[in-house]
Amino acid sequence: MDKQESTNRRRGWRSALVLGAALCIGGLANVAAAATIKFGVPPWPGVTVKTEVARQLLGAMGYDTAVTNAGVVIDLQGVARGDLTAMMAAWMPAQKKMVSSITRSTA
Repeated sequence: MDKQESTNRRRGWRSALVLGAALCIGGLANVAAAATIKFGVPPWPGVTVKTEVARQLLGAMGYDTAVTNAGVVIDLQGVARGDLTAMMAAWMPAQKKMVSSITRSTA
């Protein structure tokens, strides 16, 4: 295996781990019960790519998906209210304070 192939393989595993973490942020129960998995996507290139990978994987498993493009605070509020199923942009622990305040205010 050459260096490029090894790098690509690591990226694939990272994407799978990120998908798992993102689905946990939205709550696995929400994903399983959702008719359509709704992703909140802030305008960050890395998040856009990861969300598209997640959408492709979930689509292959038979799930319908949708994307809402908004800022991270709006996306977090949407997940907390249940309007969005998941988002792949939470930077923990850097955003822990913001996430905690949003989830407390919408509870």
